[in-house]
Amino acid sequence: MVCELEDSSPDELFFRINHTTLRFGIQEFAIITGLNCFADKDDFLFDTSEPNRLINQYFEGKSIIRKAELISKYKNKVWGDGNDDDAIKFAILYFISTFIFSGEKKSSSIPRIHFDLVESGRYNEYP
Repeated sequence: MVCELEDSSPDELFFRINHTTLRFGIQEFAIITGLNCFADKDDFLFDTSEPNRLINQYFEGKSIIRKAELISKYKNKVWGDGNDDDAIKFAILYFISTFIFSGEKKSSSIPRIHFDLVESGRYNEYP
């Protein structure tokens, strides 16, 4: 039987299993998921005055892009046949928007940094 102990904190969870206390924190999360949890997010500043190709090409250069619009364009495969690079970028944006940020409403907007990270190829480095 697994129970979370009362002395867990916002940064760590403690579990008592078979008379042993186990700690689960950000380091364990990073090891298990393989996600970068320690980089400085300020290393990922993009010049938002520069146009983003994905936004210009597929979202008419809009400044606000709703999650529902991304989902619709993803399902309709707006990138066309033979454009594997953009298909992969859309799949990554779709994954970020519908899985990683799944708690957000479909009407919520997608932050510009998500498009910049995917377009630049640096999404794997982002903390």
